[in-house]
Amino acid sequence: MKQKITQQRRIQRAWLHASALVFLVVMGLGLALAAMPDAGTKIVNQGSVFYTDENGEDRQASTNLVTLTIRQVYAASLEGDRSAYASPDGEALMFHTLTNEGNGQDVYCVSVAEAAGDSGDFERLQVVLDENQNGAVDDDEEVLHISGQAGYGTVTLDRGSAASLIVVGKVPFGAVDAQNYGAVLTVQAQEGTGACQNGGVTDGGANADGSGDTNQDTVIITNDGVLAITKTSVYQENGAGTADDTILYTVQIENQGANDAKDIAVTDDLPSGTAYQDASLAVNGDWTTNAGDDGNDGLDGQEPTHDAAVPGTISGLIDLLPAGDSVSFSYVTDLDDDLEGGALINNFATCQGDLDNDPLTTEPEVKSNTTEDVFPAVYGVEIADTGAGALAGVNDGGDDDAANDSQLVDQADQGESVIFTNIVTNQGNLEDSFNLAVTATGFPAGTVFVFYNASGEVRLLDTNGDGTIDTGPVASGASVNVIVKAVLPSSASLGGPYTATVTATSALDPSGLPAADMVTETLTTIVSNIVDIANSNPAPGFNDGGVANADTPPAVVNSLSAVPGQTVIFTLYAANEGSFQDDYELSAWADVTGSVALPDDIQVEFTLPAGETVTHTGPLDSGEVFSYYAKVTSSQDRVTGAVTIFFMVKSPVTLAQDVKADQLVVATDESIALSPNQRAPIYPGSVVHYVHLLQNTGNTQEDVTVYVESQSHLRNELEYPTAALGSEVTAWTKTENLNIGDNVVIYDSSAASWTSVALVDDGSGGLAIPMDPGDHTNIRVRVQATLNEVEFTRDLLVLRADVAVGSATASVLDITTVNGTQLTITKTGAVDNNCDGTPDTVFGTGTLEALPGECVIWKLEVINLGQEPICQVEVHDGAVAFTTLDGAPAIISEPAPGGTGSCVVNGQDFDCTVGNPYDIDNNGGSESFCLQPGEQAEIRFRVKVE
Repeated sequence: MKQKITQQRRIQRAWLHASALVFLVVMGLGLALAAMPDAGTKIVNQGSVFYTDENGEDRQASTNLVTLTIRQVYAASLEGDRSAYASPDGEALMFHTLTNEGNGQDVYCVSVAEAAGDSGDFERLQVVLDENQNGAVDDDEEVLHISGQAGYGTVTLDRGSAASLIVVGKVPFGAVDAQNYGAVLTVQAQEGTGACQNGGVTDGGANADGSGDTNQDTVIITNDGVLAITKTSVYQENGAGTADDTILYTVQIENQGANDAKDIAVTDDLPSGTAYQDASLAVNGDWTTNAGDDGNDGLDGQEPTHDAAVPGTISGLIDLLPAGDSVSFSYVTDLDDDLEGGALINNFATCQGDLDNDPLTTEPEVKSNTTEDVFPAVYGVEIADTGAGALAGVNDGGDDDAANDSQLVDQADQGESVIFTNIVTNQGNLEDSFNLAVTATGFPAGTVFVFYNASGEVRLLDTNGDGTIDTGPVASGASVNVIVKAVLPSSASLGGPYTATVTATSALDPSGLPAADMVTETLTTIVSNIVDIANSNPAPGFNDGGVANADTPPAVVNSLSAVPGQTVIFTLYAANEGSFQDDYELSAWADVTGSVALPDDIQVEFTLPAGETVTHTGPLDSGEVFSYYAKVTSSQDRVTGAVTIFFMVKSPVTLAQDVKADQLVVATDESIALSPNQRAPIYPGSVVHYVHLLQNTGNTQEDVTVYVESQSHLRNELEYPTAALGSEVTAWTKTENLNIGDNVVIYDSSAASWTSVALVDDGSGGLAIPMDPGDHTNIRVRVQATLNEVEFTRDLLVLRADVAVGSATASVLDITTVNGTQLTITKTGAVDNNCDGTPDTVFGTGTLEALPGECVIWKLEVINLGQEPICQVEVHDGAVAFTTLDGAPAIISEPAPGGTGSCVVNGQDFDCTVGNPYDIDNNGGSESFCLQPGEQAEIRFRVKVE
């Protein structure tokens, strides 16, 4: 059973840096700015192109990485202009909220000053922090700034945070009714400069003074009643999770004036996302006063009640509130379960009454402070297997068992990329991204794990800058598919099963044990790479991808005769029929298991056709064939008879192996051998050489004639060796330039060295090479292609050798194919400040910088640098995290006549096909979207930074 960890984290209020005179509170604004990436966020872009090469193989190429860095946006608001009443020698409180609305941290300068043009100065004027948001100045709340003092206080706010400020004005004892006293609260943003800047803070209220960075407060002196209304909130956690959480609200109305207040209407609109909890309303104080004393409205007051709407309103009526008295009420609200983590729950109350005992005048409404509560963030994640797509023996990303938190692939080849598809679900209540990690102690050493998006074509990157690959942003309740590719080493041990654990961890969860979940990736077995060995190529079952085995032992395929002491040469081919590159050791044995050595009087040497001794094939790609010789020599005293030799190829890395059986017959024999069959590609206007081994494999002297029996398309020239040094031929001469009596070189087996011999008449006026038993030499065929050769032309050349007297003969087949392709893709970017489609910077591959709301134009250039056409050219790219497509991608240029390509947009991704129709494989039908050699296409698309 897997362990799933889900954590509930409350968004904490951060402490801000302040000077000695500054005291403040910070309120998390949650996800209010979630659409804007944080300043400094790096958005990594990478595109890819998919195409089909001349061999019909699907290919992929990726662009360079391009990084876009989000610049800081500075924005803030100060809310708002306030008006209040106060008695002489009284105190007025004005509430303000400073909010950082940018995408990064900023520092703010805070000060308060007397306003000009009013009735006089306050006895004391200062700005303090309402830390507990109760609308009152408590003893432990410090002063930010005092009017008349030099300097200012500083407030540091992170992105989305806010500070609640109270301007406190003490009215002089000698103030007179109807006078007004003014205060100016100034807040300036430093915007990263270290100095107070003008114009960076928006006046969020009525903006009475008509300028930014300030709020204008007015206190009106009165001898009448003065109402003050305050509101407090207490967030109550009631058990695990947020389902039962509530908020307790308390509202107090006080008459701070010199005379009674009457007919006071109190209104409290409940905030969105809440619901009144039945029977939770509690009332304190005298709302209805004396019976019969109805004030001036004909009513005797009414205690607060809820109107039963959702969220609804609580309202009441205070009949009479004497000077210095107060009343209050409290209630509890339930919270909506679908609130997003970090959501702000703001609330205030109002009151309005008759303060001058004159029912014909209307006094202004009084607004309380605003309470703010933050709905807790709950972080949770599930990563699971798909439980679907089972298809035995196919490594396609499907789950080969039921959904049980184990994504199962039943088999894969050595060196293959094993595809696991997982589903990551955000079980938290806010948008999150999830870091991905693999613990793979159960997989073979050297296995590399790589994360891809749902298409399996785009690698996942680090989108949040914490140094760990992640899913990118996932909305609450949403799911994304993540593909994990486990690249097995070619030396992976066989057997299984193999397991790895993939963990998805919340990137936002700030706890020491962040929310995480795990899923198991299981590979049942690793299938060995396959190798095949044969005497000829082509041959039934040879190089067929492992479908069948060529030259299956113990049946003897090739039997060569030799007199004692003579060397015979077996031509051998080794084909890598596995999926990935491998290297094979060469050996010869007396049994099929490779455990019994050959007799001492039978010696085997492996060589290349040119004569160089080899002990292994060297790296062979999938489907590649290695041709070589096995030179077998019996001792001079070897008795006649047949000896079976088992030739083996075995990978020391993957342990893949194959064995075939050949036979040496020590007897009198007349025979010659010509080998091997060969094949090679050729480009128009170029030449390839085929070197063949001609040997006298019998025990009689022979005069051997060599000639080209047939050729299907290209041209050839036949060459004999005329000089040698050491073990190598150093000079060749065309046969058309040789005559009877001219010298050529052969390898004299008795002297164990190259020697010159004179060409003789073959009996019909032709040239013949005299060769003793065991002698051998090399024959070279030079195949030429003109510049006008058609791609994929396949030339067949048959080279034959005959003896002058007798029936011994031998031949080989050389296959030459005209081909060649190469495709590249480059990605560059330029900033488009106005998103008008015109780049404002040059295109480049380095790091770009753009502000949120600006655009970036990406340019993709595809070029065929090869000598052959390439078809099915499809370019894939799209917008990455924190960006969105802005308009459709456009094909800027493609080869004439053009107009054949098109782009298809799928969400934030797109695919564009470019090129013209062309019959690439000469089958009578044209393939689509082909680029000829040297042709290129350009695609541009624009993204907008969130």
